[in-house]
Formats: sequence, C-alpha cells, structure tokens
Amino acid sequence: METDERNAILEETQRLMEPTHFANGKWTADYKRLRVLAVKPASSL
Repeated sequence: METDERNAILEETQRLMEPTHFANGKWTADYKRLRVLAVKPASSL
C-alpha cells in the first residue's frame, strides 16, 4: 500500500470515528464494535 493511500485511509477513519470515539482528548474503542475488511487486489496474487 502506498503511503498516500494509507494516510488517506487513516484520515477518513479518524474523521468517521471522532464524533463517537474521541472524548476529553482520548480515543476509546469497544472491540465489539470495530469491524475491518481487507481485500487483497487480484493483481497482488
């Protein structure tokens, strides 16, 4: 994964999660609520 692509994903994730998972200067997470899907591109096989 390219650095620019990685940074864009991280920024978007933070933007989406900040309203519900960032309070008083700290990030919080409930492991039961986090879902991650990774797909390996066909060209990488």
